[in-house]
Amino acid sequence: MKKILALLLATICAVVPLFALAGCGSGDTETEDVGAEIRAYFVGELYDFDPAKAYTNDEAMKIMSLIYEPLFTLDSNGTLQYGLAKSYRFYEYRGEYMLDIELRNTMWNDGSDVTASDVVYSWKRILDPDFPCQAASLLYEIKYARDAKLCNDKSVDDVAITDQNQTLTITFEEELDSEAQQNFLRNLTSIALAPVKESAVTRADRDDYWTKSVPYIVTNGPFAIRSMEYTADAEDPVNPTGHQFRLERNNYYRRDKGGLNSKDLYVTPYKFLTYWDTELDEAFEEFLEGTIFIAGDIPLEQREAYLSQARVSNMLSTYTYVFDNTDPVFSNAKVRRALAYAIDRQQIVTEVMKGLGVPATGFISHGVYNGAGGSFSAVTAASDYALSTSAQMDEAVALVESAVREDGYSGGSIRLLIRDNEEENAIADAVIEAWETLFDRAGVSVSILKVARTSTSIVVYEDEKKEEPIYLYADTIQEAYRVNDADTTNGFDGYNVVGIDYQMLSPDAFSALASFSYELSGNGIRMGGINPSETRTHVCGFNNAAYNTLMDNAYAEKDLAARTEILHEAEKLLLEEMPVMPILFNQSATLISGELDRVYTSYYGYNVYTRTEMRNYHSHLIIEAGDIVAE
Repeated sequence: MKKILALLLATICAVVPLFALAGCGSGDTETEDVGAEIRAYFVGELYDFDPAKAYTNDEAMKIMSLIYEPLFTLDSNGTLQYGLAKSYRFYEYRGEYMLDIELRNTMWNDGSDVTASDVVYSWKRILDPDFPCQAASLLYEIKYARDAKLCNDKSVDDVAITDQNQTLTITFEEELDSEAQQNFLRNLTSIALAPVKESAVTRADRDDYWTKSVPYIVTNGPFAIRSMEYTADAEDPVNPTGHQFRLERNNYYRRDKGGLNSKDLYVTPYKFLTYWDTELDEAFEEFLEGTIFIAGDIPLEQREAYLSQARVSNMLSTYTYVFDNTDPVFSNAKVRRALAYAIDRQQIVTEVMKGLGVPATGFISHGVYNGAGGSFSAVTAASDYALSTSAQMDEAVALVESAVREDGYSGGSIRLLIRDNEEENAIADAVIEAWETLFDRAGVSVSILKVARTSTSIVVYEDEKKEEPIYLYADTIQEAYRVNDADTTNGFDGYNVVGIDYQMLSPDAFSALASFSYELSGNGIRMGGINPSETRTHVCGFNNAAYNTLMDNAYAEKDLAARTEILHEAEKLLLEEMPVMPILFNQSATLISGELDRVYTSYYGYNVYTRTEMRNYHSHLIIEAGDIVAE
């Protein structure tokens, strides 16, 4: 029915006289031609839009890159480009090593100015000890940043970040050479460090509220979220379809104060529209029929036929199973390593993913620099500690038998939580089959339960009497992951292994590996009360003294080449201890209609649509409920 309706609407728009196109375009005025309105299937339903927390899901990151703009960006070749920043200057002043970053004039999508103080607020929010955030390590070169995160006699107010007018001034702990300077700037390309608006966060009164409700989501990127509906109501005259997700041009993006430059000077498309209740296979069929123009994924059964026609990019993330190392079934490193050895990564990529993805040979994904250049993962793949891409079942069985014989391992219950989508279900089925074979051959009793869930609902109240509930949706995986961020004694909220897209927050391996370090994880401090205060561990509960020492040494080492060698040693130890299990390096496959031109790709693998042009877009304009078509 939806496909027929969409085709019918396109036909209606095609025959409307030119003077009536404004009604069909749903523009700012009755006569303004605002630009292309593009029907697309980017991703499935999303529930959280906080850039400092969205590092568990590649799908979310694809949208984050459209609605937030960090200080700098990386093009597809890895070349540093200006984003929110207009210029920068490293210099020495009175024995301190500093960086000034001048911001360009731009505005939030609510029309207020984006200022340097917004960046200061956002970074200090990340560095607050009460805000668990793995992106904190991206800022540890800044004076007092690490001390503030760990409450080492410093607070976020002491962190050496200041603002004056449109200039951000950063003071470093010590001098950075030219390579380290460029590495720091590359860290600032991370979406996690994009600014958020303080008043939007505080106005919502709840840190998890403002990211889930359109009126509170204020962003500074080229597009803004204008509709995010999860329920369908056929009687609703405004939104009868429900499940609608709409991005529109941020009309204030990089605009001058007087609004004299045109709205499409930096952003060409006016609108992207998708329907979240459309399944991927249905959306893909609509793409083939020309009803929609972007297919952000390809169904598994169609990949062999269409993958060669898609825009495929590395996503700088690793699809990973995160173990609860405090649970008896995962507390033995031999068993964790055996679970990783038992799976056939090449088979998962070839047969399960139908060719999309790269078998993981380590934790650090493709695209991460090996120091100042080259590939970190390529060095790992060539090493003697690299993960095998094929199953090593005999070695895995021997490890479990050793754990039983020498350590008293007795198995238990595995409860696997994944997102409910075609890919993750298929991967989980393959992994579970391998694990069942492993434990059966080792003679250990282990039960395995797979739970596939996408979202959970939460209830908030805007009135003090709690008489008018508002139902919001949260990402199940992110919520489970964050439970352990806040309190590592509770596990993953009833699960002991969770599947996530582990983001490389920047092209620097340090930030990803630091998340497993006791003091560098970014999770901050759990204040003690009766009990003494303590540093929060990584979400999986991993705390290894040798690993902590390696990462402390890497943090102290300012020579980039020497530090890279230490980071390889850290990854080697991580693969020996296996607190998390890398499965594959993620790739994205997008099919773009021939009607569209100028779709680019960033170094992080996200598609860039700011300059996308649509041929004959007037014939494809969308009629929405409430629009009036002139006759």
